[in-house]
Amino acid sequence: DAFIPLDLPADTLLQSFQEEIVNGHIRVVLDYLWGVPAEHLIAAIAGVTGRIVGDRVRFVQIGSMAGPAITLPGAALRSSGLELVGTGLGSVSNPRLVQTIGELLHVFRSARMTIETQVAPLTTVASVWSRPVTQRLVFTM
Repeated sequence: DAFIPLDLPADTLLQSFQEEIVNGHIRVVLDYLWGVPAEHLIAAIAGVTGRIVGDRVRFVQIGSMAGPAITLPGAALRSSGLELVGTGLGSVSNPRLVQTIGELLHVFRSARMTIETQVAPLTTVASVWSRPVTQRLVFTM
């Protein structure tokens, strides 16, 4: 694991990202930030074309805490091992989502996994909602 502070000078940040990429330490990026940090990382990936250990770097875009948009040079997609994908509702079809959730629940049940819950009638939502709880709160009809 490596810790790379995002407030480094741009050149240092780019170099730090590239060292980790070339050494095979970055294969998948789970990006909750987007914005400028994503631009720097994508530039780093594009800048090490041909030196990446393995075929690709999969960049999974999840959130946009650092900004809603980026500038994406076409060469970053054409000339690198970058695979850019998104996740969230709409990234898979509804039938596939339902199927996957069903499979997950089947595995969950067969593994005898449990979730600690606190159950309360929906009619008590006003009084129960703000209580501190350490378990998952589930309302029943």
